[in-house]
Amino acid sequence: MSALHRMVQTEFRKNVFTLIGGSVIAQLIPLLLYPVLSRIFTPAEYGLFALFYGIVSVAEVIATGRYELAVVLPANDNDSASLIAGGVSLALVFSTILLLLVILIPDEITSLFGNPGLAKWLMLIPLWVFITSATKMLNAFLTRKKAFKAFIVNKMVFRVFEGGFAFSLGKMKWTNGLLIGDLVGRFSMMLVSWMQTLKAGLSFQKTDFAGVRKNLWRYREFPLYNSVPAVLNCLSSLLPVFILSAAYCEADTGFFNFSRTLLAAPIALISANISQVLFQQIAEKRNKRLPISQDIRKLLIQLIVVTLIPAVVVIIWAVPIFSFVFGETWAVSGSFTRILIFSYAIQFFVTPLSLVFPALEKVKTISIWQTGYFLLTVTLFLFTFLPVNQFLMLFTAFDVVAYFVYLVLILRTAAKYDSSLISAGK
Repeated sequence: MSALHRMVQTEFRKNVFTLIGGSVIAQLIPLLLYPVLSRIFTPAEYGLFALFYGIVSVAEVIATGRYELAVVLPANDNDSASLIAGGVSLALVFSTILLLLVILIPDEITSLFGNPGLAKWLMLIPLWVFITSATKMLNAFLTRKKAFKAFIVNKMVFRVFEGGFAFSLGKMKWTNGLLIGDLVGRFSMMLVSWMQTLKAGLSFQKTDFAGVRKNLWRYREFPLYNSVPAVLNCLSSLLPVFILSAAYCEADTGFFNFSRTLLAAPIALISANISQVLFQQIAEKRNKRLPISQDIRKLLIQLIVVTLIPAVVVIIWAVPIFSFVFGETWAVSGSFTRILIFSYAIQFFVTPLSLVFPALEKVKTISIWQTGYFLLTVTLFLFTFLPVNQFLMLFTAFDVVAYFVYLVLILRTAAKYDSSLISAGK
């Protein structure tokens, strides 16, 4: 192993542990509040929050044209600043269009999702989308500058304000304090992210319209080949929320979202942080023409090992754990979690590796998989006659198959890249 390779590996591990260590603290805040919040807010309120969150999550994927994935790629910071300016501008235009829609056709939007409680929160959708989109662009610059400690501070700010406001509003008996708490947390994170990026060296002094246009065009593959498939992928993960909201009761939607949020916590805690570092590392290795397959295989094995024991615990004891920690009301979420664990386990060790595609600018491969995943998931609409538990079993089976195929594509893409290095060296 060369000295350069050892140095890169050491830095990678250091950055991963920095992100994970900080994220543990950030994630502990909402996790510690869950036993309290679950006794303040009803399953129906969690169901409404899940529906709102699903709508805005799909919208914010489109808003920036996926240019946040390109911010780490330019050779100089001026081009990155142009991409950030362009991405935030696109988000502003898109959010303005959303605002016009919720003003002009609020009843149609509410009817589409089958939840009358959504009506009073429609005006918050454009604001939420812009705040989240702008924050994504700013945090991408922190990833570029390897400012991972700053990245963690931003997450902690979000969690403190989100949890604090949700708890306070819940005790004051405000309707859906979950939603307001989330919005306040995201706004606070955007402000702190802005200050962090300025500290990390972000400057728009040399940014002009010509530079923005040049860089948006240079990385046009991201909106052209990744935006729609990314929306489809987001829809695929959120379709169960929309289907449960429309075809089942609000409480079932709330139980599902409660389970999904807790299962997604490890992905947010470890998997997503690893992906941030891996993305930067692969982009750097690509610039230095170094192989990547061995690193990816080692990381895959480590993630699988980390997944096994928690998955077994959930399968055996999820129902009594949920009843004891969150209250008897949430025992149903425990039974849902026993089903969903298989889906989230495979996502845990595949998701961080998927950043191989944008790092190698192989966004077409992502597009093919995401389109197939969406088409597979949309067939769930044909099975709403099933009892909710059986419906979730089918959803989980679809997920496991889709993510296994995704893993195969990741490994093949990395292997082809390594082979191209060998061929070029001959």
